[in-house]
Amino acid sequence: MYSGQLETLLQTADKEIVKRRKRIKTGLITVLSVTFTWLIFCMLLMCFLGINMVAFIGLIGIFPVIMAGFFIQSKEFLRAAAELARYDDVSAVPALSEAALTALPETRLDMEDALVHLLCLVKEADWPLFTKEVFRTQKFLFFRSKKLTLAFLQAYTQVGGANELRLVKYHIRAGRLARDPDLQQAAENCLKAIQTRLAQDSTSDYLLRASEGMLSEELLRAAGSHSANSGILLRQADNPGTDTAHSPIQPIPQLQENKQES
Repeated sequence: MYSGQLETLLQTADKEIVKRRKRIKTGLITVLSVTFTWLIFCMLLMCFLGINMVAFIGLIGIFPVIMAGFFIQSKEFLRAAAELARYDDVSAVPALSEAALTALPETRLDMEDALVHLLCLVKEADWPLFTKEVFRTQKFLFFRSKKLTLAFLQAYTQVGGANELRLVKYHIRAGRLARDPDLQQAAENCLKAIQTRLAQDSTSDYLLRASEGMLSEELLRAAGSHSANSGILLRQADNPGTDTAHSPIQPIPQLQENKQES
C-alpha cells in the first residue's frame, strides 16, 4: 500500500513537471511571436499612415505578465509534492527539487526542509535519480541556503558526476564556499569523492570492441586503455570443439610483429 501510494504520487509529479516544461516552451514561443508581430504592425502604421503608435507599443509590457502565468505550478503538482514531503524515500528528490524551486513562498520552506532531509539519505545506488533535468533544477537551489548547500554536497559525494563536479568547482573558484568553514570542508570532501569516482569509472570500463579496417578476421581491440599494449589486436582462439561465444581471446602474433616493424 505504501509503495503503491508513493508510486502514484511520483507519477503525478513527473507528469505535471513535463506538462509545465511544455507549457513554458509553448508560451515563450507564443509570446515572442505575438510581440514581434505587434511591433511590426505598429511600425507599419507609424511609417505608412503616420499614426502615433507609441502608446500601443507600450502594451508589450503586458506580455511578460502573461508569460509569468506559464511558470506557475499546477495544483496537482503542489498537492503531490506536499504528500511526497512526508515520505522518507529518496525517489522523491527530483519532485521536491522542482517544488523547492517553484513552490509558493508559504510552502517553499517546507519543500526545502523535506528536500534537505532526503538529500542526506542519498546513497551511491541512487545515482539514476540525478539526471541532467534534475541537475538543471538543483543548480539554482545549490546556494540558496547553507543547509541546502551542505545537503547537496553530501548527496553529490555519493552520486555526483561531471556536471556536479563543475558546479562545485565553480562555487569554489568564486570563493562563495570559503566564507564558511563547514561549507569549505564539505566542498573539498565532495570534490575529492567525485574526482575519485570519475577516475575509477574511466579505468574500470575495460571493454572489447571490433577493430576497424579488418575484413577477413573478426578482430578485437582493448577499449579504454592508453597503455603500450592497447594497440594489440585480438581474436577468438580457434577451438572447433568449444562454443565461440565463450572462447578465450588471444593476440595475433603476426599483427603484433607488423606493428613493431612499422
